[in-house]
Amino acid sequence: MSDQKFVLYRQRDFSQKMNITIDYIREHFSGLIKPILIIAIPMGVIYAIITSWMMGGLGNMMDSPEQSLEFMMQAQATNMVNLAVVLVAYSFLIAVICTYIKEADAGRKHEPMDLIKLSSKYVLGLIGLMFLCGLVSIVGMIFLIIPGIYLMVATSLSASIYMFEDISVSDAFSKSFKLIRGKWWSTFGLMIVSGIIAFLIGFLFAIPSYIVLFADFFTNQESLESDPFSMFQSFDTWYGSLMTAFSTVGSYCSYLVPIMALSFQYFNLSERMEGTGLKSQIEDFENLS
Repeated sequence: MSDQKFVLYRQRDFSQKMNITIDYIREHFSGLIKPILIIAIPMGVIYAIITSWMMGGLGNMMDSPEQSLEFMMQAQATNMVNLAVVLVAYSFLIAVICTYIKEADAGRKHEPMDLIKLSSKYVLGLIGLMFLCGLVSIVGMIFLIIPGIYLMVATSLSASIYMFEDISVSDAFSKSFKLIRGKWWSTFGLMIVSGIIAFLIGFLFAIPSYIVLFADFFTNQESLESDPFSMFQSFDTWYGSLMTAFSTVGSYCSYLVPIMALSFQYFNLSERMEGTGLKSQIEDFENLS
């Protein structure tokens, strides 16, 4: 039996979309957070290890100025690896969250690892889709800021379309433009509000890192006067790495809010333009008769 409390395909105004996003997360939190943590924790640890190495190297730059150029080149490569880690983590989170919504709507429940296995088939396509959306938005930003922002919003439903309609990456990318047409501003507003909520949640998880950083800053002022880069060496410690991992895991968990909000925006626009939910109800009625 499907989850009757949350009708997915329904026209909703802005406040209704935000309300159902929060209500859905509250109702299904235990089922959602377990698979999210299974993904977020190892990805957060990997990110923390890479970041700690890079920050530690930055802190040692003044000790070996002749190695600065070599380190900066390594740092650029490290940043690329970190971006890849974030891309994979974000794609996996989208896959898991959207798969959970689909399965819950169909009345099916899965153990966290089973849900992850079920959603893993979408990850590769989502990585390609997210890379494409990011590349298009970056190109738009390079030439003019406004086209970049427009493209970022216009492609924001691509992942939801890909997940809920099981179509190709290219079809999902192009259909996002069609669904957004006439609803760009409402989608932009939803992204801003859900993004602020996610930022605040991520900030709470980052507080321990800031405490560690400021504590080291006030206790090592003498060394900072002679070597300003030494402030970064606190990240290259076991407690610095732990705090970075903790804040990164929290940041990944906070992605749940915008991913869920954009999913309900997809359901809203799909119902407005295509009557997806109405068609499904008619088909169910015909099957019963």
